[in-house]
Amino acid sequence: MRTIHTQYHGMAATISNVAKLLGDDKKWPLLTIPDFNSMAKPVMEESRTEYATLLHTVHRTEREAWEGFVLQNANAVVTEAHMFERGNMDRFQPENLLPKIWDLLGPGFRFVPDDRDTFWPFFEYAPAPLTYGAMNYNVLRDTAGNTADSFLKLKNQI
Repeated sequence: MRTIHTQYHGMAATISNVAKLLGDDKKWPLLTIPDFNSMAKPVMEESRTEYATLLHTVHRTEREAWEGFVLQNANAVVTEAHMFERGNMDRFQPENLLPKIWDLLGPGFRFVPDDRDTFWPFFEYAPAPLTYGAMNYNVLRDTAGNTADSFLKLKNQI
């Protein structure tokens, strides 16, 4: 268990340092983390998970910029992941990149309304995705999202 904790801590520290080196607070969350999949691989192997992601916290005022950022950078992120894992793009199906933050609603999807303060959309994840399908999926929504919003507000008051 100590090894898993050490690897998660090391990955988090690396991501934080890369973000600091690549830009200041004004640019975050509009940054990609180079070699995300290579950092995620040993963590996933040690913890026996099949999936790892970096959830960017996107505030309401950053939403439009975020959605534009994803559209501009999705191809580069997915290409890097596939080249690291497979050495080619043979399995990738370039479809399903939605232009806005979205979530599931019954059997379909919806674009998340602008009335939320904070969003947590998928962007970089491992293993390399077969489509763009999960990009911009607002993973913490409804009750979980409201709870996370409450924690952020509480943190800012302390």
